[in-house]
Amino acid sequence: MPPPSPARLPGRSIPPPPREYPRPDYAERFRCIGSACEDTCCAGWGVPIDRATYEKYRSVDGLKPHLGTLIVLNADRPTTSDYARIPLTAGGACSFLDAERMCGIEKQHGPEMLSSTCATYPRAVSSNAGRVEKALNLSCPEAARLTLLDANLLGESYAPWRAPGAERYAAVRDAASLPPTWRSPRPC
Repeated sequence: MPPPSPARLPGRSIPPPPREYPRPDYAERFRCIGSACEDTCCAGWGVPIDRATYEKYRSVDGLKPHLGTLIVLNADRPTTSDYARIPLTAGGACSFLDAERMCGIEKQHGPEMLSSTCATYPRAVSSNAGRVEKALNLSCPEAARLTLLDANLLGESYAPWRAPGAERYAAVRDAASLPPTWRSPRPC
């Protein structure tokens, strides 16, 4: 006779099935607007370079001279995804950002030379209950516009998000069961 399954042992209950979450469909529509953007995604932080990209840079004549100066190995705690860094300029931008606020590496060597971080930002991918979820980081102005101004934010399956304008936010707020103190309008 086989041993009882863990869910059937005394004092244990059967876990509920994984909760189904609404999946936003706006992430697939994102396109960087480049120099037309009012911000730049590589300002204010040292751009991480993954090991595979660093190795590609070692084989490109136009990037070799920058290794050790504008592309610096991560001496503290190098990892596969944060193997090296592009330090910021005195103005707080990536050293490869050109006068048009575009990436010099991508312009000169193509998008295949971008690090994983630069190639994917502002996209965010995670896994929930075995399903891949795609979203956008709202720190990117274009991603924020695409996300927050989407009249059908979470698709046809989630009715509260289909309400127009302020009604949509009221429906979402109520659906989220926020405490009553958060439900009253507040001045910004």
